[in-house]
Amino acid sequence: MRILASAGVVLVCSLGASAATPAPRTSLVSVALGGSWANASSWSGRVSGDGRFVAYFSGATNLTRARRSGLFLRDLRRRRTVRLGPGGVDLAVTPDARFVVVCTTAPLARGDVPAPYGRRLEVERFLDAYVYDRRTGRILRASVPARGRNPNDRACAGDFAGHVDVSADGRYVLFPAKASNIVRGDTNGMTDVFVRDLRAGRTRRVSVTSSGAQANGESSALAISADGRLAFFCSGARNMGRGPGVFVHDLRTRRTTAVSTTADGRPLSEVICLHGKAASADGRFVAFATQDPDVTRSEGHRLVVKDRRTGRLDLLTPGSNGLGVGGVHAGAMSASGRYLTFGTSVSNLVPGDTNNVEDVFWFDRARRVPVRLSLRWDGSESFTQFGSDWPAISADGRWVTWQTADSSFLPGEPQRPDGDETLDVFIRGPLR
Repeated sequence: MRILASAGVVLVCSLGASAATPAPRTSLVSVALGGSWANASSWSGRVSGDGRFVAYFSGATNLTRARRSGLFLRDLRRRRTVRLGPGGVDLAVTPDARFVVVCTTAPLARGDVPAPYGRRLEVERFLDAYVYDRRTGRILRASVPARGRNPNDRACAGDFAGHVDVSADGRYVLFPAKASNIVRGDTNGMTDVFVRDLRAGRTRRVSVTSSGAQANGESSALAISADGRLAFFCSGARNMGRGPGVFVHDLRTRRTTAVSTTADGRPLSEVICLHGKAASADGRFVAFATQDPDVTRSEGHRLVVKDRRTGRLDLLTPGSNGLGVGGVHAGAMSASGRYLTFGTSVSNLVPGDTNNVEDVFWFDRARRVPVRLSLRWDGSESFTQFGSDWPAISADGRWVTWQTADSSFLPGEPQRPDGDETLDVFIRGPLR
């Protein structure tokens, strides 16, 4: 069964003499003990700022001596993997990898008990957002309800796709929640987006209008700026003034403004939000996809980057040439906004793309040349059914992680029967 989630060598230079940058190479992140292959799928890789650490989920039981599945952190420099705790459905990591945010049903908070499920006798634990502080060993719950002991519904995901994120210092946590008791006065019955200030112990709902009115549509979390001031989210609400689409809420001024607009403020139609950290560290650049005919002037989705300072839309990909089977649904951006990674099945980005499955690309907005990363060890295309997807990029833009079930991706991987493919997490770099 395919699992969806939904990642460092340092460039050395000097004034006196230039050192050659090592050639990019692809390495396995989800490595088992003794350098063998994982005995179950791994997914949702998230990479630290310099590419040294990758956090990911795995169902494998041979990654550490604990012999348990869950949430793992791989130190690529020391070639060591540690298990942080139970698994989940989404995660985020700070640039220094000190803080790891996880969306999980595991009862990591004191008093977290299962809630009644419908009229049956079954019970379930709702998803919560937790933060691992690797320096102190503490685990903090970000999805703390304003009333009651526990959230009354999913508090780290909802009916609309979501994504957790964290500020660079680990203080602010962005998460989507279906629960109506995270903040007081939540009566819209929708999935909303929240920011938890762990230091102040305060949670604010950010998927609101500038006047504070509740969104009248589902919202999902996208990214938070490095300083925790700007919260980006996607919403189907039509009472934001320029929606539905991508929005940003300024926690200092409490203003909510539309991002997915043209330079003159016209809302774009057919906006597709990316699953991943699709905003620069300062919040100036934001990536998303659109099918707006006045912008794309071609068939299919086009990946664009909005410069919030100038209003300019930078179109990064051409439209579909009819050979691809989809657009762009997952992607991420480096801290500066110059480098991006994304997954797409369209086949006209690079020459020789004939596999007709999703591939992972790296794009330098200055050089304007897309690079396909998800090639097999011998440079050939990957023809596995589901391709490669859910990429993440380091803050410096030099390292990209993704997942694939291709059992020929690197030499030596066990060949498994069709239908029993195992996902693995890979990383490629340095890319510049």
